[in-house]
Amino acid sequence: MSIPTISSLFFLVANFRVPQQDFFTSFFKEMGMDMSHCDFRKEVPTHALSPHIIIWYVDESIKDKEIKKVLVRHPESAFILICKKVTSEELARYYAWGAFEVFTTEELNVSNLTKAVARYRFRKTPKNPRAVSKEALLLEERNFYLKMNTAMNDQNSFKSRYDAVIKTLLEYTQFDIAEGWISSIDYKKLILEVTHHNEKPNSKLFARINKLKSTTVGKGLSGLAWETGSIEIWDTIANCKNFLRIYEAKRARIQFAIAVPIFHKGRIQGVVHLLRETTPENLSYLRNFLRDFSERFGGALHRLKQEHETSSYLTLVPDMLCIFSEKGIIQKLNPAFATVSGHSMLQLTGKPLQNFLHPEDIKPFQKALRSVKRASQPVVLQNRLVRPDGDQVHISWSIAYDPHQGANYAIAKNVTREQELEQFLKESNRLIGMAHWHMDIATGTVHWSPELYDILGVPEDFEPTLENSLAFYTPEGQETIQRELELLLTGSKTQYDLTLQAITRDKGLLWIRLAGQAIYHKGNCIKLYGIFQNVQEQHTATQNTLAYHHRYKLAIEAASIGVWELDLITGDIFWDEQTYTLFHYQPPKDGTLWGAWKERVHPEDYPRVTTEVRNAITQGRKHIDSFRIVLPDGSQRWLKGRLDLIKNKEGVAVKLIGVVYDVTREITQKEAIVEAAESREAILTNITDGFFAINSNGKVTYWNPAATQIFGISESDIVGTSLWEQVASLKNSSLQERMLANESSSEVIFLEEYLSVLDRWLQFSAYPGPTGWSVFVKDRSEHMQQEQELGRMKHLKHHLINSTDDLIWAIDSDFKLLVANEAYLSAMKEYTGQIYRIGEIVASKKKTLWLTRDTSKKDWISAYENALAGENEEITYTISNKTGLEEHYQVALHPIRTEVGGDNRTIGVAAFARNITQRLNHTTLLAQQNKQLKDIAWKQSHEVRAPLANIMGITDLLLNYEKDPQESLRLMNHLQEEAMQLDSVLSDIVTKLYQTENAS
Repeated sequence: MSIPTISSLFFLVANFRVPQQDFFTSFFKEMGMDMSHCDFRKEVPTHALSPHIIIWYVDESIKDKEIKKVLVRHPESAFILICKKVTSEELARYYAWGAFEVFTTEELNVSNLTKAVARYRFRKTPKNPRAVSKEALLLEERNFYLKMNTAMNDQNSFKSRYDAVIKTLLEYTQFDIAEGWISSIDYKKLILEVTHHNEKPNSKLFARINKLKSTTVGKGLSGLAWETGSIEIWDTIANCKNFLRIYEAKRARIQFAIAVPIFHKGRIQGVVHLLRETTPENLSYLRNFLRDFSERFGGALHRLKQEHETSSYLTLVPDMLCIFSEKGIIQKLNPAFATVSGHSMLQLTGKPLQNFLHPEDIKPFQKALRSVKRASQPVVLQNRLVRPDGDQVHISWSIAYDPHQGANYAIAKNVTREQELEQFLKESNRLIGMAHWHMDIATGTVHWSPELYDILGVPEDFEPTLENSLAFYTPEGQETIQRELELLLTGSKTQYDLTLQAITRDKGLLWIRLAGQAIYHKGNCIKLYGIFQNVQEQHTATQNTLAYHHRYKLAIEAASIGVWELDLITGDIFWDEQTYTLFHYQPPKDGTLWGAWKERVHPEDYPRVTTEVRNAITQGRKHIDSFRIVLPDGSQRWLKGRLDLIKNKEGVAVKLIGVVYDVTREITQKEAIVEAAESREAILTNITDGFFAINSNGKVTYWNPAATQIFGISESDIVGTSLWEQVASLKNSSLQERMLANESSSEVIFLEEYLSVLDRWLQFSAYPGPTGWSVFVKDRSEHMQQEQELGRMKHLKHHLINSTDDLIWAIDSDFKLLVANEAYLSAMKEYTGQIYRIGEIVASKKKTLWLTRDTSKKDWISAYENALAGENEEITYTISNKTGLEEHYQVALHPIRTEVGGDNRTIGVAAFARNITQRLNHTTLLAQQNKQLKDIAWKQSHEVRAPLANIMGITDLLLNYEKDPQESLRLMNHLQEEAMQLDSVLSDIVTKLYQTENAS
């Protein structure tokens, strides 16, 4: 189908202000034409297709340079210039530049203009004219629109429908290329959506090399049509610099382009491009046809865009969207729903939604559907979808009912991650003993989190208030909390952090941390938020730490460790009393200690020690290696030290703190130390786990005997060789793959692997280092065999619970015996004379409930009832066995809960009883041994110190004072007596230590 050619003229009137509208009405009437053949513009477009005749009013604001530029660019059009006045020089220039006719405003009339047009007609006769009747044109157009609508309705997507329209338009207009552009959602740019071309090579080339996919208002031909709101036509576009695809046009020899803006209610919906190699001959008819096409297609394109945007939203939105009937039959859904559920859209559509829910959630969902129909607001609920692989997905629904459509509209979110995080948070709070609470000041309402009920041991139906909450604290704690509340309510404080004791339901004291903050509105406290944390273990650890520091201080004093300090700002040095004692130095009167340091340190060691102190300041060195000091009597002692650099908040070093201690004995006993080191090496060598080390090239650098036993390769054969080549069982193993894959990573590798060559299960722990890997190997073959055996025997519950001497049993809520091991049944028969069987009631007034006849039945009934109420119970009883000896049992009662289908209740009690007689006897023995050790410590600290002090005093007299031989002999005899007394005390200590060891 092609557009019939009509031989007619098209006019462009630009900047024409002198003549009035009546003038052109008379003119076109004289020409036998209507006003549709004329386009009125403020100025001549720079690159618009030149109409046949352009009538341009050139006033004083238009310069000659611009006139020449326009005339040169439009040589194919007949320019009729209208000037207010014109000189002979100007007239000559205008004709030289290509003007067809030049009139002054005085010369312009209908007659002169008609004659000029007649001359143009004579010169520009259209080629190949075809006379077509108006009725034939209308018929052709109706057929076009019929074909376009049919093609569009046969498609089911926006792009395919738009594509059908553009393809039909291309066939009708007989252009080479047709493009369909649409506006973006925010109407800020145009996007190329579809392209069609004929079979010409140049058309295919243009479509293939085109890279322009979007444009904005005013840019390029499409942007210009958007900006002006009218059909834009460019010819000779290969020379048009403003054409954005000038390169592609030149390559494909495209010379002509027309852009048709598609508007709906004043807003751009898209632009249709038509391109071809030559200018069409039926341009006048083409303008009118495309103007009519734009008006007709605007509403349709708007609807198509809306459907496309809605479809895109439903496709891209991450939330699950679904429409289902009153009975739950799925009618429509988006891809996100199918992705989350794991079923295809085809599998879901037309099926009841209940088919994909967890069985326990079907009835609650059906009940919710009935409530949705009656509700005025969307109903929110949660349930679980079951994926084809069996995994469960937690879904949060928001469902609304449309009575007009008789359907439910639902939005759903995958909240599986949130559910897991919530469970993780609850578990974390439980592990760290953390709970939360808040209080509304206006209403006095107090809310506790479930963890707080567990910590205090109160039932879940307990309703907390400010008054009964304070009752859980000691009197001192209540006073502290009330003081803090007064400060918070008055605004004196906004936060609080307290550590105090709470009283649990079983009257046990518990150290807790109470912290939080107040929320204010217009200066008034409206809410209190806080945490309640069980810090009993931390408090105990803190107390132990304080006791440890106290003992450490005593140990420092007992071990004769000196402490000194250097102020790096002032240069002052401080020595404690023990440091003076170690250096045998008296505190100087002027307070200067630099001389003392240099005087005492051995000359050969002084430069090194001084350098080490300097490195501690500049490099953070922590140690002073062993060095010698020379005492006043000429004797030498060996000292060692540790250093610590103290910095201020700005990171500037301000103090150097050090300790020194005597290591003379350690230096003189070097051989003993070497022997101890060798012993430690022997221990490392003889560990039962295999150990080897390899460098970055895979060569073995260490191989212990246990590794030799596991892999059957000696140390001499493997060290220095490639592990992977030498040990066949490890070649191509998972260990090799993991280690080679993690060469550049610091990830520690843990894995278990069966090595068929060795017929063993081995557990590897590989630790990366700067130069290679260190690998520990444990033979897990026996363990794996045990696990496999246990897996096969898992169902044999009877054997499992009878593998211990502990008494194990369980009862249900009716006090019926559910489970019992042989130890329990035997003990009950032995101590009560009654035989218990599974299914019998064990808690009644007629049957004894425990191992001794005089045990209070009420106590046991109460303990069982507390456990059935959800509390953990512990009971300790002492009984007499057959021989008359006392035995002690510790009993733990734990509630058995069920959480099936949201039902969280206690259905029974699990009981465990353990004979703790040996543990208590062992504790008593430890107490006795501790008393003996205290006696030994007392004797060491008192009886040893006296003779030792006498020996030291006598030695000092012998060394430092002159005496006659008789006096010296007397002192030596006295020294011998004190030494013998010291030896006697030491022998007594050794004897008691031996006795203590034998007693343990």
